[in-house]
Amino acid sequence: MSYAMSKFGYVTLELDGPAQNQLADTLLEAFPDEDEVNKLLKELDLPVARFAARKLTTTVTSIVDNARGKGWDGNLVLAARATNPGNLRMQRFAAAHFKQPLKIHWGADVEDVDLSHENAEPKLERLVNLRLGIQSIGLLLEQWTRMSQQVCKVEVSLPTGTASGTGFLVGPNAVLTNFHVVEPLLEAKRGAGSVKCRFDYLADTRPLRGTTKPLSSAKAFPIAWAKYSAADAQSSDADSLPGFSELDYALLVLEKRVGDEEILAGGTKRGFVPIRDAPTPDDESALYAADAPIVIVQHPNGRPLSVAMDTQGVIGLNGNGTRLRYRTNTEPGSSGSPCCTMDLRPIALHHAGDPNYDALHKPTFNQGIPLHLIVGDMKERFQEAHALLG
Repeated sequence: MSYAMSKFGYVTLELDGPAQNQLADTLLEAFPDEDEVNKLLKELDLPVARFAARKLTTTVTSIVDNARGKGWDGNLVLAARATNPGNLRMQRFAAAHFKQPLKIHWGADVEDVDLSHENAEPKLERLVNLRLGIQSIGLLLEQWTRMSQQVCKVEVSLPTGTASGTGFLVGPNAVLTNFHVVEPLLEAKRGAGSVKCRFDYLADTRPLRGTTKPLSSAKAFPIAWAKYSAADAQSSDADSLPGFSELDYALLVLEKRVGDEEILAGGTKRGFVPIRDAPTPDDESALYAADAPIVIVQHPNGRPLSVAMDTQGVIGLNGNGTRLRYRTNTEPGSSGSPCCTMDLRPIALHHAGDPNYDALHKPTFNQGIPLHLIVGDMKERFQEAHALLG
C-alpha cells in the first residue's frame, strides 16, 4: 500500500509546533540512520536529494516542516507507521492523531483501518483478503442448508439410457438448468415426462437419496430456453464470441410448488435461489474480477450433492461479458449448477469447461453464463417464464 500523495491523495493533520517536534523525535527513533530515512522518502515517492543534509536531525526536521507546510503530514505519519509497524512510539503517535477510522481503497474494496487504539499496540492479525472477510458460522450453516435444499439432480430418460445434470430452484415451481442437459430429449421428441428433478440427494443411503419431483405436463417444455454457442467449443476468444442470445439455459416448470414445501420444523419452507436481481458487472465489478472466489454446488457425475470452491477462482469475463471463466472444479453432470460467491449469492449458471480434450493438455478453465443475462433474456422473450422467478 503506497501512501504517496500522487497515489493516495493528501492527508493533512495540521500538526502544531509541539506535535511537529514530537513527530520529528519519533521519526528519529523509528528511522535511526540515513538509509532508513531514505527508505521512508522512497515510500512517499519523494526525492532523497531534496532533504539531504549533513545531520540526520536536520534532514528529519526538514521533512516534517515540509510535510506540515504543504499538507502531507498525515501521509508522512501513515507511511512511517507502515514502513516500521513494530515501533510502538510511532504506533502511539498515529493513534493520538487519527481519531477516526481511515478509509483505505484496495481496488473496488474499501477497508476501515482503525489507528485509534489507546495503547496503539501492533495488531497480530489482519484481514489479508477483503473479498473473503470472516464469516459467521451460524449464518453459513443456515445458507448452506438452504442451498442444499434448493439444488437438484436433473434426471433425463433417453431411448439410449439415462443422463443427468444439475439444476436449482429459481422460483417456487421453476428449475433452471442448461439447454444442453435437456436437448437430447427435444431431439428425440420426448417431453417433460422424461425428466425428473431429485431433491435432497445427499448420500446413497436410502434416507438421504432424496425424492424426485415431476415436471408439469401443462406447461411448455422448456418454458424458456436459449441454445449454446459454437464459440463454446473454442479455448480462445480470438476467433469469435458467443452471442447475447446464446446463453445455454432452460427453465423447467415443476408439477407442484416444491419451493413452498415445509421441510423443517416450525414451518420453514424449502425456498428458492433468487436470481431476478442477479448482480451485474457494472453494479458489482468485484464479484467478476480476477481472483474473486467462486463456489459451485453440483451433482458431479450424478453423485450426491457436492461442492467445489476456490477462494481465488475467477479468471474473468470473456470479451463481451457473455461468459464468466473460473478455475473451480466441475465434472460431467455439473452442468446447470449455480456459481456463487462465498456467501452463496448466485452470479452465474455453470455450463461447460475447457474444450481442449487433448490428452497432453491440462484444463485451464471452466465457465458459466452470467445470470443477469439469462434473466434479461427471459424478460425480453419469455414473459410467462420471467413471471415464475421468485
